[in-house]
Amino acid sequence: MMPDRQQLRGMITDVVTRERGCKGIELVTKVTVAASGTVHGSFLLETVERMVKEGELVEVVYVLPESPLRTKSFFLPKGSTAGVVGHGSDVAAK
Repeated sequence: MMPDRQQLRGMITDVVTRERGCKGIELVTKVTVAASGTVHGSFLLETVERMVKEGELVEVVYVLPESPLRTKSFFLPKGSTAGVVGHGSDVAAK
């Protein structure tokens, strides 16, 4: 049976907290396994987006030079602080 949104939020939070942050693709894979393959991709992605907007997750979005058209994400637990260091971009964000 597919988890409801609240159960899915718990699974997402558990994975990100346990892993101390993870890449977007790893999050999708680990939550899908935890849900025994019963979660739809669009439902999962929509839930992650909501959690970021509501401050329940921190999302770091980045683009690598060899893949300028491909955006990647790294997710951190709520309350995490992220920063960028290098190339004159010493910036800290919370």
